Amino acid sequence: MAVDLPVERFPELALLCSELGDVRGVRSVAPELLHLTIQFLGDIVDGQADAIDRRMTATVSGSSIFRLELSGVGAFPSSSDPRVIWVGCGSPELTEFAGRVREALASSGFSADKTFQAHITIGRVKHAPDRNALNSLLDPVRDHAFGSFEVTELRLKRSDLGPAGPLYSDLRTWRLGARRTG
Repeated sequence: MAVDLPVERFPELALLCSELGDVRGVRSVAPELLHLTIQFLGDIVDGQADAIDRRMTATVSGSSIFRLELSGVGAFPSSSDPRVIWVGCGSPELTEFAGRVREALASSGFSADKTFQAHITIGRVKHAPDRNALNSLLDPVRDHAFGSFEVTELRLKRSDLGPAGPLYSDLRTWRLGARRTG
């Protein structure tokens, strides 16, 4: 379950992804593939897709559109041992929305694999990176505010892994309900 990022609204982030791809040992995520994973579901069988659809239709349509800020760059498990390079994102509304989605998925038999940590993966470290080049690129944007966008949809994505990286396809899309007022 994911929220797509309207990358055309974030040229600085697209440039950062491109520059990450030039760092030895780092595989960047193509800007058009950037998304926020609410929950990874693994393999889904036909009957489960219908149950997910019913749960998400009720959950998502009852959720209000909200803004999501993209700010800061970091790494998992740590900056000194980077494996995943990410851009931070978050808001109280995202935390609430993700909690409702994950709870609805749990009632359909999908337990959360880990605690939700809102982030957008922009790169993966494949092998010993050029630390100087990586730090030179990331240090100036560690606290950078990239901007915000409205979250209006949730998507069930299929991921097919290939030699060039993942290929995503949307299986279902649910629109969030009313706009927040005030």
